[in-house]
Amino acid sequence: MSDLEPSLLLGAIEAWIAVLFDLKFRKVPNKLNLLYMTANGTYAVLKCPRIGAILGTALATIFVLCGVLVLYGIGFGGGDVKLMLSLSPLIGPFYLGISLMGASLIALSRKPIVFRGSYLALSLTALGFL
Repeated sequence: MSDLEPSLLLGAIEAWIAVLFDLKFRKVPNKLNLLYMTANGTYAVLKCPRIGAILGTALATIFVLCGVLVLYGIGFGGGDVKLMLSLSPLIGPFYLGISLMGASLIALSRKPIVFRGSYLALSLTALGFL
């Protein structure tokens, strides 16, 4: 098992918890995202001293992919964006980008085309087991 797989699985668990909130309340609470950002940011700082470069790359990846999703007309909620931002310090920009691409492909294959947190959670779970 590589050093990154536990991070991916923890990220998937966090995403599934957010999905449960989204399904029950139709909203991902800001307090949950704040908790994730604090915990994941602390983990990343302790794990990697060059966190600034990692976070910068992760944010750039998120903004580019969100732009692509908007261009293709995929519905995209604010809770999903905050969830991705809070998960980015934990899983890193590369795996965040791959999971977003997987989630976007799932969204494009469904009617209506709407991005859901469950697609992101499913992609993260699959990455954790690869």
